[in-house]
Amino acid sequence: MTAMLLALGGIFGALAACSAFLITWKGYAHHLTDRKKILKAPLQTAVITFIFFMILTGFFALIVKTVF
Repeated sequence: MTAMLLALGGIFGALAACSAFLITWKGYAHHLTDRKKILKAPLQTAVITFIFFMILTGFFALIVKTVF
């Protein structure tokens, strides 16, 4: 059960990270011209979003494991 929850968290975390990357990239591309800055900030946002989702999924899996 824990492995399934972590797999789902990975899938949805990746989708959230892609969405965060695209939203941030569009904003930075609209206002900046330096290509390195345009890619660096969205990549950082995507990584942080993925890590957040995995930590959240880990806590949820831990709660489910202790309750059930």
